[in-house]
Amino acid sequence: MITVKYKKTGDAVYISHIDALRTIIRAIRRAGLSVAYSKGFNPHPELFMSPPLPLFSASLCEYFSADTDEAPERFFEKYLASAPAGIAPTAYFYTPKNPHLAAKITGAEYLLQTRDDFDGSALPELMGRDIISASKRNGTVVNIRPAILSLERADCGGIKAVLGIKARIDLLSDALSELCGIKTLAAVKTVQYVSETQADSFLRALI
Repeated sequence: MITVKYKKTGDAVYISHIDALRTIIRAIRRAGLSVAYSKGFNPHPELFMSPPLPLFSASLCEYFSADTDEAPERFFEKYLASAPAGIAPTAYFYTPKNPHLAAKITGAEYLLQTRDDFDGSALPELMGRDIISASKRNGTVVNIRPAILSLERADCGGIKAVLGIKARIDLLSDALSELCGIKTLAAVKTVQYVSETQADSFLRALI
């Protein structure tokens, strides 16, 4: 079983999680790679994806796993040659069985770009709140504070945010604008964290 890390950037931010999966499958077929297929009436390549990324969001750390007889190095090289630029692989690792990343990923780190005059002074007060309300697109208002694990000014400017797996970066961006007047210009997922069980805290960052 190989797990491939890939980025989702450029025009690829406009395609859904399902369309990203279809794009990866087409790239695997173009590369002539051998992967395990599902059983049943309509077999298809059996890939295991990391949790869905919200539409319009960019990421440097998405993952898919595939059961293959190919040597990991050869799989990666052939897939790299076939993958589109917006969903290009950047690293890989081998596991003896499916790592179940969709269940084991417990959170992620994001870098939110802000205007040059952002100084981070509003973030401690925001983190001190018990409730941070945000509105979903269907009009439902939710409290996103429990899923915000940390907010701080990034060394390179902007905001470094670590969110639990149930948090949506777009809702945080909306809340920063509405509650603090902080305009975020772009958000990129930079790290995903995994735990061995749901009861564990973050154990390690994925490559």
